[in-house]
Amino acid sequence: MATDAAGNVTTQTVTISNIDKVAPDVATLSADKTDPTKTNVTVTITYPSDAAVAKYKIDSGAWTDYTVPVSVSANCTIYAKGQDNAGNWSDVSNLAISNIDKTPPIITIGDYTTSPTNQDITVTASTNEGTLNFTSHLFTANGSFDFVATDAAGNVTTQTVTISNIDKVAPDVATLSADKTGPTDTNVTVTITFPTDAAVTQYKIDSGAWTDYTVPVSVSANCTIYAKGQDNAGNWSDVSSLIISNIVILGDLNASGSVSAADALMTLQGATGRITLTANQFFAADVNKSGTVTSADALKILQFATGRITSF
Repeated sequence: MATDAAGNVTTQTVTISNIDKVAPDVATLSADKTDPTKTNVTVTITYPSDAAVAKYKIDSGAWTDYTVPVSVSANCTIYAKGQDNAGNWSDVSNLAISNIDKTPPIITIGDYTTSPTNQDITVTASTNEGTLNFTSHLFTANGSFDFVATDAAGNVTTQTVTISNIDKVAPDVATLSADKTGPTDTNVTVTITFPTDAAVTQYKIDSGAWTDYTVPVSVSANCTIYAKGQDNAGNWSDVSSLIISNIVILGDLNASGSVSAADALMTLQGATGRITLTANQFFAADVNKSGTVTSADALKILQFATGRITSF
């Protein structure tokens, strides 16, 4: 208001309406995914209408003009602030993103035997996070099985276990062969041939103890030899056998283990055609080694039986 010397008064009103010391409201931040996810998360920032400048930053990064929603590929914190035309900055608001998980689960397989076995194998599994399709699998035969772990974010890990050491098939039976099959008054040597997958090879004579087979077996009397083999997985083959019945004591036609007058009589009967001698009996009777059985053989057997001679 102005007044001059004459008393004239002028009034001029000035109106100020451009002072603004009130900061804008804080921006709001919202994520398109809040559950665990293995994909990127998109954050939309909504600023108040009086925010002429819209800024955001990720963690300790630089402030950047916000123009479109922000896509992040890893967990972080997003900050936002707005400035009005008067230069007032809003308080900083933020949103922590902690639901991004792009790391697959880790499957740990428990110990199991890898040595040859004829038993079933149970394989166990565990995971550091998430869930497994199965925590164990029973292998009754060789094969493969997939353990699958899935975490809350949808990451999937597959671990394949392959079993190739189960063997439930027994080895083939051993074969036994004698070096002599015709009548003989000497030892018979038996060779036993085992299949290539037999890691343990054993034999026994009659009802004797099972013994490791290392060299051919020599026997001095008629008997039965048995053989069996075991593979590395513990499977035993069926028992095979060979009967040795061609070992003869000279003069002992009755196979009694000793020479008697009855053997001499049988020799004489064989020589005269009254009885037919078996191959073993013929061999035992032919003490003169002439290739035929004669009364002379019978006499010699009688002399041996009565002690008049001590050898043939």
